[in-house]
Amino acid sequence: MGRTLSPRDRTLPLAAHADEAVGRLRVALVYVVLMAVLWATVVDDLLAAWLATLPLAEGATTLTLYSPYDWLDTRWTAVGLLALLSSLPVLGWQAWRFAHPGLLPSERTWLATYIAVGGVLTLGLILLIWGWVFPRMISAAEVAVTIEGVGLHYDVVALFQMALAMSWLLLLVALAVLALALARMLGLVADDPLDIMRIRIHFVSVVLLWVVTPEVFSGLFLPTSLLLVCTTEWSAGRLPVPSSGRGRPPTSVLDAEGGVHRVGLVCCGCAGACPQPQIERAPETVGLLPTAALCLSFAQQETVVERAVREGWTDVCITGCDGTPLPYRLKRALDNRGVNVTGLDRLSGPRTGGGLNAEATELADRVDLSRARRAWSPAAMRRAQLAALSNADSGAIPPTLVFVPTSGALPWGEELAQNEVLLAGTGFVPEGLDFTVRHAE
Repeated sequence: MGRTLSPRDRTLPLAAHADEAVGRLRVALVYVVLMAVLWATVVDDLLAAWLATLPLAEGATTLTLYSPYDWLDTRWTAVGLLALLSSLPVLGWQAWRFAHPGLLPSERTWLATYIAVGGVLTLGLILLIWGWVFPRMISAAEVAVTIEGVGLHYDVVALFQMALAMSWLLLLVALAVLALALARMLGLVADDPLDIMRIRIHFVSVVLLWVVTPEVFSGLFLPTSLLLVCTTEWSAGRLPVPSSGRGRPPTSVLDAEGGVHRVGLVCCGCAGACPQPQIERAPETVGLLPTAALCLSFAQQETVVERAVREGWTDVCITGCDGTPLPYRLKRALDNRGVNVTGLDRLSGPRTGGGLNAEATELADRVDLSRARRAWSPAAMRRAQLAALSNADSGAIPPTLVFVPTSGALPWGEELAQNEVLLAGTGFVPEGLDFTVRHAE
C-alpha cells in the first residue's frame, strides 16, 4: 500500500521538509529564549509570591533550602516552564503551518481543535493546580501529620518538584483525553485497541511523562504510566461520540481470484450536468459519497481521499465520468494509496430509449449502477450487469439490450431506439440471453 498523499500536498525531498522544520523551529526557539529572558528577571518574586500562598506551619524556619544547587535548578525550571507557557501560541501556529499541507480534512480539524483547546486547557490547569489544588493538598497533609512536640520544616525544592510533577501528570492526562476524544469524534480512531492513532497518542503521552518525571519520583514512573493510559481510555470512552457524517461505508467483496475489494461510489453531479442517482438503487456493498463537482472542489477531492484512507477503499467508481478527467492531484493521491479509479460515464448519454415504463426505467438504472459493485475490471463490471438482469423480473426486461463492447458508449450522433436499454461499458458480449441483443458498433 502506498503512502498517503493529500491532494493539497506537494512531493518534496526529505531535505526540503527538514529545512522547513528547522526554520520554523528556529523561530519558535528564538521566541522561547526571549520569553525566558523576560521571565528570568521576575522569577524570584513569582516564586516568593507562590510560596506565600501556601498554608505552611508558622515559624521563621519553616521553609528550608537543603541544597542551593537544586534551588538554582528549580529557578531555571520555573523560567523554562513560564517561557513555554508564554510561547504556546507561537509554537502552536508553527506546528499548524508545518503540518497543514499534508493533512486530510479531519486531521486538520483534529489538529486545529487540539491546539486551540489544548492551549487554553493547559493554561487553565496550570493556574488551577498551582493556585488552588496544591495549597489545599499542603493544608490537608499538614493536618494529617501533625505530631505534638514535633516541628514542621518544608524543603522548598521538594515542594516545587511535587507541584511540578502533579502539574505534568494532570496536564498529560487532560491532553491525552482531549486528543483521544477528538480523534474518536472525527473518526480517526477505530474500536480496535491496536489502532495506530490510539497507539501514537499513548506512546507520545508516556514518553512525555518519562521526560518530565523528576528524578526523585522516578520509581513511580511505571505505575503512573499505567494510570495515565487507563485513565485516558476510560475518560475518552465515556464521552459521547456523534454519528459519522461520512456516509455509508463499503463492504468487502471477493473477486474471481479471491482478492478483497472495497469499492467507493462517488456520486458526482458534474456541476449540475449529471443527475445524482437514487441511493436506494445503488448496490448495497459499495460505499457512497455524493459530491456536487469533484473536479472543481478541492474540499471534495480531499474528502474522497480521506474516505479512501479511512475505509480502506481499493476501487473508486465515479458516476458522472469514466475517471479520466479527474484532476492530476486527485489521481496522484489515489494512486499513492494503490486505489483503482474507474467510472460509469453516465454523463455520456442516457441509458434508455423512449417508450419505457417506470418499472423498466428503474431496472435499467439499477443494472447500470450495478457495475460499481465490481468496479475493478470491465469484465467484472459486465458480470455485475448480467447478475442484476438475472435477478430481475423477466417481464420488466425490455426486448432489446444494446452493447458497445469496444468503446462502452454509443457512437457520436447515434441514439437509442424505443424500448432499448444500453448496457454501458466495454467488455465481452454474453451469449444465450433470453432477449434481443444489438451491437451498436
